[in-house]
Amino acid sequence: MSKLHTGIFGPSLSGKTTLAKFLSKDMYRRHKIESLVLDPIGDDWGEHAQVFTATQEEQFWTKVWSSKRKAVFVDEGTEMIGRDKDLIPAFTRIRHQQHKLFVIGHRGNSLLPVMRDQISTLFLFRQTEKAAEIWVEQFTNEDIMQSTTLGQYEFIWVDMFGPVRKMKLPNPNKAPEPVKNESPKSGKVGE
Repeated sequence: MSKLHTGIFGPSLSGKTTLAKFLSKDMYRRHKIESLVLDPIGDDWGEHAQVFTATQEEQFWTKVWSSKRKAVFVDEGTEMIGRDKDLIPAFTRIRHQQHKLFVIGHRGNSLLPVMRDQISTLFLFRQTEKAAEIWVEQFTNEDIMQSTTLGQYEFIWVDMFGPVRKMKLPNPNKAPEPVKNESPKSGKVGE
């Protein structure tokens, strides 16, 4: 599992949820870590995942705080989390539950700065220059600006203090692949 929390950001139909579902399944396959998912529409995430809809948000957070060692996914994080100060502990304290938090949304600027500060792994699909600049500053990595020229299903993957890797989703059942001889160090997504 990666160090702290993961952000997955990009426009509609870019592949964010497809990547998140792959990461969820991969964590279960490799580490036997089950997922708790807040998905406003209640989509299927697989047998390893307990999914809560928008109307079950309170039950979702109760389950998160009463369990240990889960992959916690919040789809449509810009809607479900946004700039809600009451959810700051989900970013600053959730690691004490041995959870790994994944926030999926359109732009990082919809989160409070203290929330963004906790994200140490980033998967960015196409971003506007203004949206990408937030992450350039956060990760102190100018290569993140590559996210402004990505095609559909392409994304960059960067860990805090690590290089930017350009990747592409081949299909929902396969691991993302490097683009043009750019390969991640371990070759495993979600490490």
